[in-house]
Amino acid sequence: MNKIYTERKILVGALIGGALAGGYFVWRTFKTLGRPAHARATIIVTIIVALLSFGLILTVDSIPSYFIPALHLGITFGVIQGYLSESIHAYLAASKPVYGWTNTILISIAAAAVSVGVIVLPTLLVPGAEPITKYYGDLRHEIKYDPENLSEIEIDRLAGSLTQAGYFDEVQPKTIDASKSGERYVLNLYCNETIRTDPQAKTPFEELRSDVQRSFPHNPIVFDLVIGTPENRVTRLE
Repeated sequence: MNKIYTERKILVGALIGGALAGGYFVWRTFKTLGRPAHARATIIVTIIVALLSFGLILTVDSIPSYFIPALHLGITFGVIQGYLSESIHAYLAASKPVYGWTNTILISIAAAAVSVGVIVLPTLLVPGAEPITKYYGDLRHEIKYDPENLSEIEIDRLAGSLTQAGYFDEVQPKTIDASKSGERYVLNLYCNETIRTDPQAKTPFEELRSDVQRSFPHNPIVFDLVIGTPENRVTRLE
């Protein structure tokens, strides 16, 4: 028996299951209402929105967490208001059958699982490049980085700025982990326990960050002050 999804169920589906769930519910409803052209157009729009969403999630690090769900809800709401609302109300007024909440939630969860799989699977199948360590100066200061995330030219520029600012000196060898997030350069600087207890211990690093930032006017510089391992971050300077 052909049924439709109500406006509320379509929107809840888009919120839980993203573009795939919202697109399916709209497609199913158009098809039941006898509007095949709109159903076909829904498939095309759903594919485009899903690919755009996956691309943004995989390539843009700084995208706000609410942006993708808001995008799905906004597009779905616009389609409902522009093309479906009156037909759904007329259908309901005729007391014709609709899909229940159990069907809606299960399909939404399945669509969400597919979306997560599409996002996670490439990272599992494609092995990441081995980190590279470059050495600078007589003391062989180290910068460790992922060559798929940063180029050697960028690392050399960072090393030059750190040398010019006096951090890569002739007194003590230093080790830094470098990465790039969007346009930001994020540097892990290893510190001792004093950074936790002495409020003044951060001051030299704040001055260093300002010095390095001047060499990169178009790329925000972020310092993560860590102890022991990169995961043990004490504070962030940006």
